[in-house]
Amino acid sequence: MTDHSEAFVAFDTSKLRNSVRIAQGGRNGEVRFFGDIENTEAATRKLVKKLAAQHRQLTFCYEAGPTGYGLYRLIRSLGHDCVVVAPSLIPKKPGDRVKTNRRDALNLAKLLRAGELTAVWVPDERHEAMRDLVRGREAAVDDLKSKRQQVLSLLLRIGRHYPGKRTWTRAHMNWLVSQKLAHREQRIVFEEMLLAVRQIRAAIRQISCNGGGEATAGEFPITPCSRSVDRRARVDDGQPRTKSRNCESEPAHQSLITDVFRLRLHPCTIITPITPAEIAWSRVRMQNTLDEGHQSVFRLIDCFCASA
Repeated sequence: MTDHSEAFVAFDTSKLRNSVRIAQGGRNGEVRFFGDIENTEAATRKLVKKLAAQHRQLTFCYEAGPTGYGLYRLIRSLGHDCVVVAPSLIPKKPGDRVKTNRRDALNLAKLLRAGELTAVWVPDERHEAMRDLVRGREAAVDDLKSKRQQVLSLLLRIGRHYPGKRTWTRAHMNWLVSQKLAHREQRIVFEEMLLAVRQIRAAIRQISCNGGGEATAGEFPITPCSRSVDRRARVDDGQPRTKSRNCESEPAHQSLITDVFRLRLHPCTIITPITPAEIAWSRVRMQNTLDEGHQSVFRLIDCFCASA
């Protein structure tokens, strides 16, 4: 029997199975538990086809989470509306602390029917791939910081102090390689630590040059106001000075680099235009202070300027 009405379907997603609740249209519409289905494309298609034969209009929703946006894209490809809900903006009762899959799906279905849910922006597959690239690079940068700290902690324990002012420059790396440790066990650990640092730095260079260099200006959306690098500020301490700027009043190129000296990647940040003469001047001024990982940013800027 076909029911020409509107229905609101809520998923509580997980790795293997999804709990499904259906709320009938109207203030007093029934809210029933449909069941648990496998988290596969075939099972979702079967569910949507079955519900489409019973209802005139279907609206789906689920919370944004680790399962990604595959369910959203599948439902949209089948011709139905789908909402990815912001979990932090879901209305909750003060004393409601019991959390199960069925209860979560029931709450989502009721709130979807009432129009009380806030949707998040869903990126396309290309934008999502760039997000993964940025996250992977940030994880590598954090790992590099950890490995460097392990090297410095080992040297501190055995009483080896670098006489220079700044660490992890080319001179510091040469000093590290020249260190001769008395015990074989310490030499093994020290060499493995240095090898890990080199490998992570190589991975960061690979991601920066081959990944970020392909991004073109205007390909990814940016926020109206963002963080930019002030090229006119002094950089004697190796840290850039930042300033806020209204993007609508001042033209700028978009880039995946927000901090030229730390190589911090953020897809929603812009950099003021850099001319080839300024790049050459920066190379001459800092060629003795930047390590190999930081020097790769100039190659990335060259690629960006050439494609802009």
